[in-house]
Amino acid sequence: MTGITVAAFFHIYISASERRNAAGIRCGSASAAESADGDLLLRAGTINEQQTKGSDTITAKITAALIAAAILLAAAVGCTRGGSTPSGSSGEGSTSAPETSDGSAVPAHDYGGYGFSFADTEATGAKSHFFAEISADASDTDTIPASVYKRNERLVSKYNIKLRSNFEINLYNSLTAGEDIVDAVIYDPYALKGVMQDGLLVDLNTLDYFSFDSDWWMKGIAESVSIKDKLYMMTGSANIRTLGSTQALFFNKTVAEDRIPGTDIYKLVDDGEWTLDKMLELAASAGADNGDGVWDEKDSYGLAFNNFALISFFFSSGCRFITKDDSGGLTYDFGSDRQIEVLTKTVNFLNDQTMTLYGERYADKYQENGRVYVLTDAFKENRALFINNLVSNGILLRNMETEYGVVPQPKYDTAQKDYVTFLHGNASYFAVPLTAPDKDCSARIIEDMAYYSRDTVRNAYIEIVVKQKYAVDGADSARMLDIVYGNVIFDMGYFAIGSIDGTLRKMADNNDTGFSSMFATNINQWERLLNNYFRPYLED
Repeated sequence: MTGITVAAFFHIYISASERRNAAGIRCGSASAAESADGDLLLRAGTINEQQTKGSDTITAKITAALIAAAILLAAAVGCTRGGSTPSGSSGEGSTSAPETSDGSAVPAHDYGGYGFSFADTEATGAKSHFFAEISADASDTDTIPASVYKRNERLVSKYNIKLRSNFEINLYNSLTAGEDIVDAVIYDPYALKGVMQDGLLVDLNTLDYFSFDSDWWMKGIAESVSIKDKLYMMTGSANIRTLGSTQALFFNKTVAEDRIPGTDIYKLVDDGEWTLDKMLELAASAGADNGDGVWDEKDSYGLAFNNFALISFFFSSGCRFITKDDSGGLTYDFGSDRQIEVLTKTVNFLNDQTMTLYGERYADKYQENGRVYVLTDAFKENRALFINNLVSNGILLRNMETEYGVVPQPKYDTAQKDYVTFLHGNASYFAVPLTAPDKDCSARIIEDMAYYSRDTVRNAYIEIVVKQKYAVDGADSARMLDIVYGNVIFDMGYFAIGSIDGTLRKMADNNDTGFSSMFATNINQWERLLNNYFRPYLED
């Protein structure tokens, strides 16, 4: 399958207590806390990296048997929401229609007012309107919630359902008990990790209606993280947190006109000449001391970056920790020449104090999350040419008087075929639990939610908010954002081995380029861990 989706992940055998701690997340406890990279994206909880234990194979088998029994019991008992149960959309008594007049390939069905429930993460705080992905009502007038409401109304009308968000459910406990109280899930990958590990989600490729090669799903995700066509999560146009969790490079047009006059950055992108070396060449022209002889946050810089730049440029340069062969088998890559070269170059420019305003130096100096705000302040005050940002952080620039543009992160060199966008872990994904009372119904609703979001939610987020409300410069940046969203990837090795992220960031902070030694020290441990993660998916 070529495709545009998200990911299949992995069973890990972990102890029962670790499993509960890792996956038993109460969405109601989520808060709009600053993420490690400065955005207010919601996290359903903190997941510690699980360590595989050999004795857990027996535990996992016993747990699986208990789960299966609970699911069968729940199926026999059934559930009622909104005065109705799904009417058996793929079975006897089903009512269906051919392709709808609005272009959806999913046939309509009357579910008799059924309350279709999502296990959801509650959006609160300053960005609530930008990350409430399911809940909206007619009174919402702001751009994004109004588009969510419009999308929802199409689903309600087509299927005669009521859409609901369940913010209080402990998903792991609910699924292991066989409860069928949610029809679908919309969580970030770390909040889904535990239920995937214990096999509590449906392989989406076994369900009808999904069209993951369509443009309402994100290109490149399924291909980069599925395993032997097993797919347990997906993301696309309906996932507002995903739209905001992509990496892009913002440039200050006033600084560009002053420091690199005559340079058309958009043309560099269009011509395939937008490379890491070209970015550094332009950035070198923008640094300037304010006259006090000390390089600090009050000076001007070519780059305003924090340590996540090491991660995002690693992937945008075409590097991966895991690739797949033609048979779907996995190949691990730790410490290749290309990886060492990219990481070394990135650490060097991050620590060039005349070129880069490095946010980590100011993490505790100013207000909370100073590592981000010191960068955006410099950018808004025309003291930085480029800032590496999540697209969602455009909201931090909404009062900026100077125009700015958006371009994809650069390729490593001109030999690299495509621009690559790395998807941050704060993105959201759809999943279908094994206990969903009517999986056919779940597939219909999720597929059409993505389809109808393409021209409603996605356009509201990208076309209106990012391209217009945040003073981005119109058509050129619109094209650039199409490139940003056109090749989004996620790496299973980076996700599965959480310590990679912290190890690399710490090396950037310490100006440490000893990557060959670091990989040599960790490679055996990491490969053993990944082998255990992926074994259930690779053994037919």
